[in-house]
Amino acid sequence: TQGGLAASPSTAEIAANRAATQGGEAAAQGGASTDLEADLVAVQQRIVQLPPHERHLQPLQEDKPR
Repeated sequence: TQGGLAASPSTAEIAANRAATQGGEAAAQGGASTDLEADLVAVQQRIVQLPPHERHLQPLQEDKPR
């Protein structure tokens, strides 16, 4: 587990956990979950790099045009 995420579950972490669960189900059904898992790891690493007070803002900042 990532230390920063384990201390205080955020919306992003909850979403990441759901994505991980869905990826595991896809793998069990013979689906290709490798890409999902790679994306999940990349997202988790980026979340860990953010200051705690900015973690919940990051997805909104990326989705909206500047």
